[in-house]
Amino acid sequence: MAQGQDAQVPSVGDALSEIARDFTAWDWAVIVIYLAFTTVLGGLLAGRQASMKDFFLGGRKLPWPAVCGSIIATELSAATFLIAPALVFSQGGDMTYIQLALGTILARFVIGYLFIPVYYQREIYSPYEYMGDQLGPRVQKITTGLFMIGGILAQGARVYIAAKALQVITGTDTATSIVIIGVVSI
Repeated sequence: MAQGQDAQVPSVGDALSEIARDFTAWDWAVIVIYLAFTTVLGGLLAGRQASMKDFFLGGRKLPWPAVCGSIIATELSAATFLIAPALVFSQGGDMTYIQLALGTILARFVIGYLFIPVYYQREIYSPYEYMGDQLGPRVQKITTGLFMIGGILAQGARVYIAAKALQVITGTDTATSIVIIGVVSI
């Protein structure tokens, strides 16, 4: 390639259209089987908690690495699988997200090692309850409120990103994709 000439990089729209064209019945089968499997598994495991304490504290029997793994798995979303590779493989390749992801995972294990035993010992249900015990009920209410606002905004972004992926695969508009995701999620 001559100096000063840009490489022919396909647009995101072109790449997504190609994915939609190549989406087959086998791809749909994998999605349906996955959704059915996770639904059945959730139903089988749902009845094992005898109380709210068991639900939130896992009977205080889970080792902290299992709790950390669960938290990390819960934080994975469509954004993780769609946005991260797009950032890394885009022209110029931005590896910043890799550092963030690895740091987040490491932080979960450090926090799990330090806090899960304390949660079990004191029968604390959340970080906000812990902050309330340490810093007072006002701090607990403020941090809980901030978490709820952040969670709502983050979930909105995640649903939108998943809806855009579904839009590409199915050809539906974004609003319909959001409704489909909402119905499947319920």
